[in-house]
This record gives sequence, C-alpha cells and structure tokens, in this order.
Amino acid sequence: MKSVKIVLFFIIIYISPSLYGQKTKRVTCSNVINETWYFWKKDSLTKNGYRKAVYRKFLDCQIDSVHMNYLVSKLGKPTLVRTYKNEKFFDLLYDYYDYKKMDKDFRGPYGYDYLFFSVGKNDSLITDIDWGSGDY
Repeated sequence: MKSVKIVLFFIIIYISPSLYGQKTKRVTCSNVINETWYFWKKDSLTKNGYRKAVYRKFLDCQIDSVHMNYLVSKLGKPTLVRTYKNEKFFDLLYDYYDYKKMDKDFRGPYGYDYLFFSVGKNDSLITDIDWGSGDY
C-alpha cells in the first residue's frame, strides 16, 4: 500500500505542470551560444570532443533573433559557407567531428559531422539549425 502511495505521488508531481497549463521553456539559441562559445572556439580542430558533446544543445534550442555576425563573432569562422542558387538563404557549416583531424592513433568512425545554421539572405538572421554528415 505504501508503494502505491509513493507511485501516485510521483505521477501527480510529474503531471501537475500540465494540469496548470505550464510548459517547460526551451533555452534560447542566444543563451546556448553564450554558454558554449569559449570552449567551442578552443575545439576548432574538433579534437578534444567539446563540440561533439554540446552540438545537441544547438539542435534543441529555441531560435531567437540571432544575427549571423553575432554567431560568427562567438563561434568563429565556419568550416564552410554553402550557398544555393535561387534560394533566400545560405548555410554556415561548423564541423563538430572530423576523423581526419584526429590524432593518428585515434580509432573512430571515418567521416565528419557538422551543424549548419541557415541564414536569411535579406536580414542575416538564423532561420534554422540542423546537422549533417559525410565521408571522404
């Protein structure tokens, strides 16, 4: 009987925010940039694993008014700028894993993974954040 009460207590705690219409807020992308920029730049060769450890924060953040210049000033120069013909945006790609940049004795997946920030050509604001991968 005591275990049933404990289970009911945790169920009530778990669902109580939804009963009052409260939703958990996602962290803004500006905040993610501010909390990760220093060590992101330190891991520019993707060798120490910091970028790989935090890239999901960028995928999960709420996109706010982040200007391309602010992003580049904090995260550094992108690995690649990808443009598209007849599109109203371009992508800034930042590697977060690259096999070729690892030490010679490193054993891991052969290829590379990257985040890309889509930027509107008219206002230079970040419109989307996603990831991709490739091989050599």
